[in-house]
Amino acid sequence: MASVYKIKRGKGIRYGVTYYLPDGTRIRKIIGPKWHQADEYRQKIEKESREGRFEVFTAKEILFSEFAKEYLQAKKVKSTAKTYTTYFYWIDRILVPYFGRYQLHHITAALLESFIVESRNRGVSPLTVNGYLRVLSAMLNQAVKLGYKAHNVVAGGKKLKAPEKEARFLTYEDAAKLLQAVKYTRLWVVVGLGLLAGVRKGELLNLKWRDINFQNQFLRVMNRPDEGFQTKNYRNRSVGVHPDLKTILIWWRDTRSARVQLHKSDKSEYVVTYKGERVASVERTLRSAYKKAGLRTERPFHTLRHSFGAYLAMAGVSLYEIAKLMGHTFEQVTQLYAHLQPEHLHKQVGKIPPISIKLSPRD
Repeated sequence: MASVYKIKRGKGIRYGVTYYLPDGTRIRKIIGPKWHQADEYRQKIEKESREGRFEVFTAKEILFSEFAKEYLQAKKVKSTAKTYTTYFYWIDRILVPYFGRYQLHHITAALLESFIVESRNRGVSPLTVNGYLRVLSAMLNQAVKLGYKAHNVVAGGKKLKAPEKEARFLTYEDAAKLLQAVKYTRLWVVVGLGLLAGVRKGELLNLKWRDINFQNQFLRVMNRPDEGFQTKNYRNRSVGVHPDLKTILIWWRDTRSARVQLHKSDKSEYVVTYKGERVASVERTLRSAYKKAGLRTERPFHTLRHSFGAYLAMAGVSLYEIAKLMGHTFEQVTQLYAHLQPEHLHKQVGKIPPISIKLSPRD
């Protein structure tokens, strides 16, 4: 009545146990990385079932809306502010209004299909719907893990077909136009850091002067949990400082010092400031700079970061090295930038040494 199963997660393997509640509800519980641990749990379940002790089968019922509050509370502790904001919006504004009145174990495949159809009828893109399903799946898995009466109806289902995501980037000509449009303004350093170092928006706003090593020409992107800032993947990384970026940073350091003396008695430790004060956003002014340069303004800062990755790919930098410089996973970089370096990748085949092949007369 119970069985052990194996799943792969990233580079690791986990073992779990599948069993059924008296009402027929299937439970899949992940135990750990060792097969014998899962098998011991399986034996425990079967023993308690034979002895008529059903404590192990007891699962608590809970409304989706109530579980959502519990899930978000735990998510807030474990996630960055940006990630939590996304989860909160999707759960509180999208999933709860639709599934909130149902018990978790009453969420069926048919109900899920109705949710997908309604979302598409509202004009929600397939990519976004897949995001909703990914969050719902994580919630249901967590509910099962916590002992609630639930089963993951999302698992095993096919994702909606969505167009391949392709990163938009600035050509070298467009990049030059944008840099010229913001030259000798405080946005010069913002564009330079995005375009030539590939920092994310949050990383840019939290960058400090002590993170930049002018002598050895590199900058560090640092986690600062004690200050309420975490990088997206919770990893520190370093990026070389491009000669053009070094010129911009030195100009800004000297110019900023003069400006601070006019407005503030002390200097801010942050790189991106306005009148000596740390800034919370650069989006609006950056959009204005794009318009001044005659460029499209959709996702202006993200375009700078993707341009950095694209330039590296087109220069023949390996995808692994791009991932390290940008703080991406290798898989993300492969999907976004592999198509930009086909000629470089084709040349790699030539590195295979000559192989002597004796052809038969028929060949």
